Amino acid sequence: MEEVSSASDPSPDKYNLEEILENWFNAIIAVRTNHSRIHAYIVGAAQSEPNNEGTLYIGQCPVSELESLLVAMQGEIEKLRKDMEPSDEGNQNKPKRSYAKLINHTSILNRLNDQAKVRLNLASRPAS
Repeated sequence: MEEVSSASDPSPDKYNLEEILENWFNAIIAVRTNHSRIHAYIVGAAQSEPNNEGTLYIGQCPVSELESLLVAMQGEIEKLRKDMEPSDEGNQNKPKRSYAKLINHTSILNRLNDQAKVRLNLASRPAS
C-alpha cells in the first residue's frame, strides 16, 4: 500500500493510493452498470407514448431526467480521462494533484450513482 505525502502538503492527511484506486474502481463499475441499465430503459421507452403534457415517462421517472443523467455520466468520464492524461509537466506535485483529481472525480461519480439509483427506482415503479 503506497502512501503519498510531502512536507509541503497543506493537508495533514496522507493519500492512500490503494484506497483511492479501490474507491474509484467501485465508482466506475457502478457507473457502467447504472449507465447500461438507464440506456436499456431509454431504448425501451422509444416504444412508449407521452402523457397528456407530452412528457415521456418510464415508470414514474421522466425519460428526460434519465437522458440528462446519462449525459452527465459520460461528461464526467470524459473529464476524468482528460484530467488523467499524461502531460509534459515536470512538477514533483503532479502525482499528488492527480490523486486529488481522482478523489474529486470519484466523489462526483458516486453522486451520479446515487442519482442513478433514485431514478432507476422511480423507473421501476408502475406509473401512477
